[in-house]
Amino acid sequence: MFGRRGSGWLRKLELNSLDRLMLDNHLHHIEALNGQIERVDEEIRGRSSVDDDIQLLLSLTGVDVYTALLIRSEIGSIDRFPDYKGLVSWAGLAPSLHPSGSVEIHGRIMRQGSRMLRWIMVESARVAVRHNERMRGFYERVKRRRGMGRLSWLWRARC
Repeated sequence: MFGRRGSGWLRKLELNSLDRLMLDNHLHHIEALNGQIERVDEEIRGRSSVDDDIQLLLSLTGVDVYTALLIRSEIGSIDRFPDYKGLVSWAGLAPSLHPSGSVEIHGRIMRQGSRMLRWIMVESARVAVRHNERMRGFYERVKRRRGMGRLSWLWRARC
């Protein structure tokens, strides 16, 4: 409604003079807010372009500036983790493991760690599956092997 096409439609509406004045004032206010949002976005992009960690994260499929900023703010200093396994475990992205004798059952990702980091990583994976052939191939192989139950969240993202 308030995109280019919707705003154009609202501007062409035939209204009485008082209604037209009120609608034009609201549309002008929306345009002013959109301009302020664009300036803040430019400032955020400019500041993030000098950060090496952000630039590294931006090289990943499915990660944009705001995703990279959220990941960096949630993780903090990467040096506090001994290796990638420590980070994955801390973030709660490792699958749960239920051993019983010689049988190991792998379950869903653990629900500990940063909720925001888990959320943004899952969202980034959804985007990566849709836009990267290699990731889509990986998704399809896991889906064939494990079934849709494990990947239903990813399947819904593709539809």
